[in-house]
Formats: sequence, C-alpha cells, structure tokens
Amino acid sequence: MTSVGGSGVSTKTHYARLGHAAQNLIPRFLQEVLLYYEHPKNIYIRCNTNPQISYRLKSADWTKINEAVNTGSYKNFDIPLIYTILRNLNISILTPTNGWAYQVDPQSHEKNTGDDLERCRRKRNLIIHRGNTEVSDQELNEYFDVFKNIAGRLQVTLNKKNNEFVSEVEDLRTCCMDEDTERKYLEEIEEWRCRSLEYEDQISQLKEHLLVVFIKALKETTCFEGETVILQCIVSGSKCIAEWLQNDEEILYGRKIRQECLSDIIDDIHVQVYKLVISESTEEDSGTYTIKLGSKTSSCVLSVTERQPSLIKLRSYQLELAEIALRGNNTMICAGTNAGKTYVAFHVIESHLLKNPKGKVVFINKTNVLLGQQHRRAIDTFTTLHFQGKIKIWSTEEDDSDYFEQEIEKASLIFMTPKSLSNHLIESAVVRVSIDKFTLIILDECHHTHDKNLYNELMSFYRIAKYKENLHRLPQILGLTASPGTNKAKDVASAKDHLRKVMANLDVTELSVVEQNKEELLEHTSIPEKVTISSTTRKKDPLKDILFDAMEYVEHQLNSRIGRPQGEQIEVLEKFRNGEHLCIVSTSVGCEGLDVPQCNMMIRYRFSADEISSLQMRGRVRTTEGQEVIIGTPKEFETEMRNIECQFLMGHAIEEVSKLNIARDIAIAEKNIYEMEELERETARIKISQKTTGLFTVNCKYCGVVITDGGLMRHVNERMFFVCDNTMLARVDKRPIAKKKQKEFDGFKKQGKAYGIECRHNWGSIIIYKEREFVALSQDYIQIFDCEAGKFINCKKWCDLKFKIEAMSNDDFMSYNTQLA
Repeated sequence: MTSVGGSGVSTKTHYARLGHAAQNLIPRFLQEVLLYYEHPKNIYIRCNTNPQISYRLKSADWTKINEAVNTGSYKNFDIPLIYTILRNLNISILTPTNGWAYQVDPQSHEKNTGDDLERCRRKRNLIIHRGNTEVSDQELNEYFDVFKNIAGRLQVTLNKKNNEFVSEVEDLRTCCMDEDTERKYLEEIEEWRCRSLEYEDQISQLKEHLLVVFIKALKETTCFEGETVILQCIVSGSKCIAEWLQNDEEILYGRKIRQECLSDIIDDIHVQVYKLVISESTEEDSGTYTIKLGSKTSSCVLSVTERQPSLIKLRSYQLELAEIALRGNNTMICAGTNAGKTYVAFHVIESHLLKNPKGKVVFINKTNVLLGQQHRRAIDTFTTLHFQGKIKIWSTEEDDSDYFEQEIEKASLIFMTPKSLSNHLIESAVVRVSIDKFTLIILDECHHTHDKNLYNELMSFYRIAKYKENLHRLPQILGLTASPGTNKAKDVASAKDHLRKVMANLDVTELSVVEQNKEELLEHTSIPEKVTISSTTRKKDPLKDILFDAMEYVEHQLNSRIGRPQGEQIEVLEKFRNGEHLCIVSTSVGCEGLDVPQCNMMIRYRFSADEISSLQMRGRVRTTEGQEVIIGTPKEFETEMRNIECQFLMGHAIEEVSKLNIARDIAIAEKNIYEMEELERETARIKISQKTTGLFTVNCKYCGVVITDGGLMRHVNERMFFVCDNTMLARVDKRPIAKKKQKEFDGFKKQGKAYGIECRHNWGSIIIYKEREFVALSQDYIQIFDCEAGKFINCKKWCDLKFKIEAMSNDDFMSYNTQLA
C-alpha cells in the first residue's frame, strides 16, 4: 500500500521524482559540464588514448561515445560515464577539494565543480540502492535542496541565463506526474538497482579470488659486497603479515636485515609495498628469496659478488652523488659545474656493466663536440672495453646506415646525440631499435628535458614503452646537470614546479645531491671572482670586429665550408687543455660541458645569457683564483642579476624537493605527460590520414614562376622539406650568410640562401644533409598551385599541406647522389 505525504502527494510519486532526477535531470546538467570542457568530436580520441578511461569503459559506453562524435551531443551519457571521463581527463579545476572518491562526502563549504560531481554521483547511488521506495516530503525536499544548490553553482560556471538549471529542479520538485510517467521512472530505478547489484556480486566474487594480486613481483637482483640491497614487490589488497624466506628457511631480522611494509596508491588502486632491506651485503646473502602473503608467493634470486677494484677513484661527495644510481634507480645528479659529474657517471657505468655484463649504456649529449670530449675520456678510463672495441661514438650523419644495429650489438657503451637515438626509435626508421635494447641511458645536461626539446622527444619514447607497449624492462635513467633551471621563475614555488616537471619528464622521483659531504665538495670546487666592465652599445664595435675577423681568418685558412669540423674542434680543445693554446675564442657552443682544468679566466663580451648559460659559462673557470670577466651594458648587467636570483631560487627548490616523498606525484605527472603526447600523436596521425595524393606545383610567391613539381618534394622526419632533384642546384643563386648564422641542427647544416636565377627572388635555403647540398624551400617565399582545382591554395606550413609529401628514402638519396656524381 502506498502512503501519502503531508503535501498530499504519494510517497511513491516522490520516489519517481528522485528517479527522474537521478536518471535524467542531473545527468543533463553534467552533460553540459562535459560539453563545456570537451567537444564531442574529440571525445573518442581523448578516451581511447587515455588508459585510465579506456580500460574502465564497457562496450555500451563506447557505443554512446561514438554516437556523441556523430551527433555532436552527449544526450545519452549517464552520471557514471560522465564521472569516469571527467575524473580521468586530468582537468585540474575539476578536482574535488579532498580528491576523487574521498571516504567522506563533500562538506557544505566545499563547493567547486569537482565537489558537485562527487555529490551527484553519491546522491544518484543513494537513490538507486535505496531499499525503501517510499520517500517522505522531508526527504524529497532534502534531496532537491541539494540538487538546487548544485544547479545554481553549475549554471554560473556554464554561463547559463535566466536561472535555467534551478528552474528545472523546482519544476520537477512540484510538477504533476501521471501514472504512466510515474511507472516508467520507477521501472528505470528498479532496472538500474538490479544491474548495480549484479555488478556488486561480480566484484565480490572477484575479491574472494583476488585478495592478494602481485602488481610487481620480486625481480632478480645483482649487487656487490658491501652494498645495501632492497628486494621489493607491490601487491593489491589489504595489508597482511609477510613471511620472508631465504633458500626456504625463515629469515631472522636484526640490524643487518629488516622488513618494511608501506601503503600507497598507484593509478587509483590502493596497494601495499613490501620490502626486504639487507645492509652491507656479503656473498652469504646470495640465494633464492621468497615472500609469502597468505597463499600467494613471489620469488627471486639475489647474487652478491666480490667487488672488483674500481677503475675510478671517487671522493666521498661523489660517492654520495652516485648512491641512488648505484642502486639501479632513476635519478638526476645535481651538482656544480666542476664537481666531476662525468666521473660519477663513469663510476655508475662501471658498476652497471659489472652487474650486467650484457648491458648496453648510451651516453647522451646534445653536441658532437661534447660527445667527442666524453668519448675520449671514456677510452682513457675504460681501456679494456676500448681494446675490445666496445666503446662507440655515433653521429647523426650516419643514422640511415645499416650498420647501426650491428654496432649496437657489439658495443657496451655508445655515445650519441638525443636526435640520433630518437631517429632509430621512430617507427619509420631505416634501422629501428627498441628502447629496451639499452639498460642505462645517461643524459648529460639533462636540464634540457622539458617542452619540445630533443631531450624530451627522446624521453617520449621511454614513456611510450612504459605506458603503451607495457615493456617490463625499461632502461635506467641517469640525468646530470649543474642546475635544472627555473624557467624564469619569480619565487621558490614556481622553481619547485619547474623542477618537478623536469623530474617527471625523466621519470625521476629522487634527486642526487650532496648532503653529508658539503665541506669536501666546497674544498674541491671553486667560484670565480666576478669582474664587471661597463660597455656601451656602439654601431662600430672594434673589439667585436677584431674577434669575428680572427675567427673568419682561421676558418678561411682551414678552407672550411661550414666552420671547424668536429675533429678539429676537439683537437683545438686538447691543445688548449695541454697548454699549447693559451686562449680560445668561442661562440655559445662553449657554454656547456667543455672541461679544461687549467682555465683561469672566462671573458663574456656583450653576451646576454639565461640563468643556465650564465652558470655554465662561469663553470668553465676551474682554478681556485680564477676570474669571470663580464663586459656589457647596464641592461645586460640587470639580466645577469636576474640570472643570479633564479640560480638562488633553484638552489632552494632542489633543497626542498630532495627532502620530499613525491613518488606518487611524479607518477601521476608522468602519466599525464604521456597522455597529452599520445593525444598529439593521434591528432597528427588523423591529420596525415586526411592528406590526399594530388598534382601540385610549388611556385614563387612573388612572381608565380614554377619552382618545382610537387612530386619531387621530399621530407626528412617532417622537419626539413627538400627538392629531391639535383637540377634545382643549377637554377638557384647560392648566396652566403653570416658565419654566426651558419647553424648545425639535427644532422642539417644551413649554408646559405637560395635565390631563383629566373626571377631573383628568395626561395629558401641551401642545406647540407649527409654531406650533400639540397635546396630547402621556405613556406615564407612560395605558394602552392593545385593543378586539379586550377587555383592557388593557402598553406602556411608544409605539415599543413593537404597533399602527401613522401619521406626521403634511401633510394631517393642514392638517386640524388648519382645525379650529382
């Protein structure tokens, strides 16, 4: 029998009103929220490229998502689906005050959009799971008061007019409802309740069988005597008593061996991290270790070997810097410019290869000159490896060589630029390798690992292997830097934020800094005396002219086409290092990494540097009584003062972050970075798939003369677009450019400008690629003629051209080469 409330309305009707609110009204409001933050045409890509969303969705959900793309509407989305998507899109302003799925309902003072999303989800669940179908007037009003408050806040957020959402809530609260409509809503509630109970039963059954699930099992470990060993596994489920065994015998705990158990949240799953910590390990600690958690077990083999005499003798502060990396963990070593970070890295390499005889280490630096310097050091240090032919250096110019894979197979230590390694990781590479081919990647000057820098491009392949390919064995990452930079931060908080971004890009949760041996570090490093000499801006600068004349004279004497070849630059450095040369004149390439222990003076002449370049240039002075001489204008001195302030902020940021446990924050940030990159890649793939094969010509923008047929255009990694026809070289006037503009980048060398002989207009540049000249046409000076449409079309960037341009293949290059010969 159905009772009647004080308002004279059936309590069953009240229940039907709640059902309508839960299944129709509130979902409509949230559909508007989702529409506000994400257009329906993008929703499929966003969900499909986000693992946190895609694995949670059922086939019915995907049907709704496809409908949304086609109709441009979310009208079929219910609260659980909207909640799942909004929660995992990582829109920071949508995060509830206490985070998602917090154990306590949002409080009355917690009123952001995320809090209201939580309220909607919880109220909907309460209505559906409610056992009593009779709702009193008071209960109805309590629910609708909450709905009204939510509606009021959402209509403000979404810029709705005329009290739209609130009016709908009030209409539903008081409207008349006929028997058919009431029955319909009651049946919908019952259907949802039964379906929910069915899911709960399935989950309960799963929990009975999966009380403990190993997310990360114990793994085989090798170490040297005296090292601290941590055997670790991660499991889902509640905390339980762990039993550790060595060779099937119970372990006795004490000062030397202890166990730990920590609770954590990984990918929104509550997990337990079980550790066995063995201090000062000996050969007796070798054996098979097993952890028993109820009926579940995991085992691994620990091998403790005798430590061989090290080829590299480190100071105490350097050993402190190496500590985290020696444990096999990812880390970023932050220490001054003359702290000996390269030798710390060599010590890590030595230990790594002793533990992993088949391991492969790649040492990354952005310039061939610095790689050459470090390669020579490695040869001098690892003489046995060098004798065995296991130390290699690979230049970008060799990237299409078929020998790369063979060289990698032979090598234990290989030196490369980030671009060169990336060229072999892309799917279209002539010789493609997987990143798990390497066991340790060392990124020197790792402060470049942010935004679209080549270092971060390289790390994007690491993230693909980790999150998309789910590779079980990823290379260890070791970053080296004097300062991660602040990205022009104005305060410590901003500096810390930038530091955490760089750490997330490197998958680093712990910084390696000197804490215990600061006095020793200060004894072996120095800060040069700063000397400032005021200068004024002059149209005619005699000193500048003398310097450039000297550099051009030397280059002319060497008959150099682009500048000093890499080998000669390294030779000059060696002569400076051994005292044969007393002075070097250098461009900004001398800022980073050049190591000359005898250098006692660095002169910056009218060179405006950023905070990192400033620190790096200061670090070229290695003697205790050295001087840093800065000749500049008052404005340039102001810039230098800001650099010093930023360096001070970064010092504080490193100090504070190194004391924090930010593993979970870094994991979330890294996953977000991957998801955004995947979205960009998917967007690019869609863009490419929409390109068509068509007839077009490339014409001069100023006079319309035909430069080349579109079929002769080729691209290299979507970065450079060449005319793959050697007759083009005879049709252009090659005009030289200033020496300082003759830049080398990503395997390309810009040599000059290309002007059309027929029309005397600028068409682009002369580029050296693999020791051959090509004409690279610039979109600033050309226009595209669509032959089929019979008209010119707009195209500001080559990558936006609607027609396909083929990648330059080996056959294309060989054909071009043959024509030139």
